[in-house]
Amino acid sequence: GKTVAILATDGFEQSELDRPLDALRAQGATVHVVAPHGERIKGWSGSGWGHSVPVDRLLVPAAMPKVTLAKYARYQPHGVEDLAETDVEIMARIQENLHTNALAGFVGEGASPYGSMNRSTDNAMRYATFSGMPIVRCGRGATGGIATKMEPTAIAGNNLTSTKARILLMASMLKFGAPPPAKDPMNPTPDEVAAVASKIAQYQEVFDSH
Repeated sequence: GKTVAILATDGFEQSELDRPLDALRAQGATVHVVAPHGERIKGWSGSGWGHSVPVDRLLVPAAMPKVTLAKYARYQPHGVEDLAETDVEIMARIQENLHTNALAGFVGEGASPYGSMNRSTDNAMRYATFSGMPIVRCGRGATGGIATKMEPTAIAGNNLTSTKARILLMASMLKFGAPPPAKDPMNPTPDEVAAVASKIAQYQEVFDSH
């Protein structure tokens, strides 16, 4: 009785769409192929074009969440650099998101293992969370790294690559919506922290199953 959306476009790997599509429908699911254009999309099989698949729903690009990858790749000494405001790239993206993207979030690709980042980035990410933008922490590496749950207001992307974490976060935001923003993201109240943690727990269930 479930309804499933498969997002694809021209050039998709034929077997990677056909097999799950057939399997889901065989189990009784209602499956919609969603694409950004057209009545049909054409697959790629082996070394050439495969067959086309009908499109059931059109994807509206403006409705898709904006998820930014933030990579930890530098050393900063402790001191004034601990302030969120010193991570200008993330802070600028937060402000841009507030003006242009109804749904937005971040994936922090930190050191492997554990997904740790420097203090200023951690604080900027926390500011994003309490501005209504969920964050995922994952470790660096092609196969993902250990990223255990260290705080209730951040999603642990354990053993996930940043790319997969990004896709899961986009899907989670479409399903659950954004966390409630705090009145003052730099100084959330205990009730605001609890409300965000409750929403993040919904996301975490999705991430724990992938």
